[in-house]
Parts: sequence; structure tokens; C-alpha cells
Amino acid sequence: MSAGGVALVALAVVWVLGEVGLQTWQWSRGRGGGRSERASLVVLVVAGLVGGLAATPFRGLLVVPPAVALWSGFGVAAVGVAFRFWSIMVLGRFFRGVVTVQSDHEVVRRGPYRWIRHPSYLGALLGVVGFGLTGGGVAAALVTTAVIGMALAYRIAVEERALRAGLGAAYEEYAATTGRLLPRLRNRSDSSKPATPSCKWPNPPSTPRSGPACSGWRRRWTRAGW
Repeated sequence: MSAGGVALVALAVVWVLGEVGLQTWQWSRGRGGGRSERASLVVLVVAGLVGGLAATPFRGLLVVPPAVALWSGFGVAAVGVAFRFWSIMVLGRFFRGVVTVQSDHEVVRRGPYRWIRHPSYLGALLGVVGFGLTGGGVAAALVTTAVIGMALAYRIAVEERALRAGLGAAYEEYAATTGRLLPRLRNRSDSSKPATPSCKWPNPPSTPRSGPACSGWRRRWTRAGW
């Protein structure tokens, strides 16, 4: 086996063992709460199997050289796995493999959660893309990622519904300032603010165009012939 193959296998082993270890560790630290939702986890597992099968007809499309595919895919996957593990550790005992709102659950705003609400899922998607690219077929990797991405979208919807029901206004406020998988460029609260009125008529350089004095200046300009 080549050095790239050994590195790829090692990364896969680290991902699997890391997932099992972190899941066990976080579960032991967590506290009880409401009912857990497991159906979305089953959907994710099935999507992984279906995604691999669905990608089979596309393996010969958009093929890149083996060495390029192996190392570029390894790099993307390594970043994704590291980002996922970081996100899980920051979330701490609130992380579970199944959707659960614990009795003392709270909104976490540290680390990647300052900008996005589901960074661990973003890391998982990067991992899927990376491992898919190592096969050399870009089209096949994209098909697999698309199938798993749809399952993750369902999982995120289920999780957010549970968090909104369990945390109420605190999560609503958090969701208004962050994106699901990518940082939000503009907060929702910004779009709800009324625009500052402005005067559209010509005025001298020293005359303000907007503000409380706008209507007063209009009357003065009219009388002055502006």
C-alpha cells in the first residue's frame, strides 16, 4: 500500500474511533432530559448506504489523476474531521448522537458556534466530500455528498425544532444571528429595521439630506427657490 493509502486508512480509523470515543464520553457527562429522537439518525445511516450506491454510475465522470485525487481528498477530509471533532468538544456534554434536549440545556456560543449553529455537520460533510474525492471521480463524490446532505438537512430541521421547543426565545435569538452551516452575512434583525428616510431633492453641500430636519428644509428650499 502506498503512503497515501496508509494515510487515508489511518484517517478513516481516527474518524471512526474518535466518533465512538467522543460519543461515549459526552454521553457519560450528559444529563437526562426530554424524549430522544432517533429516526433522523437512522435516516443518516441509510443515506450513507444509498449515497454510495447512487454514485456508482458516475464513477467514470470528471475523473482526476489518482495522486491528485488522493491527496486533495485526504486534505479536505482531514480538515473536515478535525473541524467536526473541535465542534463536538466545544459543545461538550450537550452533544449527543441522537437529538436530545437535556434538562439543563443551554445555547453554546463558543468556538465555531459563534458563527454557525451546526458546525459538526459541516465538518461531516467536508469529510464525506474528501473521502469521496480520493476515489478519483468528482461527479461520484458530489452525488454521494448530495444524498447525505439531504439527510443532514432533515436532521438539522428535526434538531432545530426540538431546540426551539426546549430553549424558546434564547435559541430564537441565537438563530437570528447565526447560519446553519455557513456564517450569516446579515442578521435577520438588521432587515427588520426601518430604513432611514432621505431627501431626494437637490441641496447645497452643507445641507443635510436626511433626518428629522428633512421636512423643514423642504419648506425652506421651496421658499428659496431650490
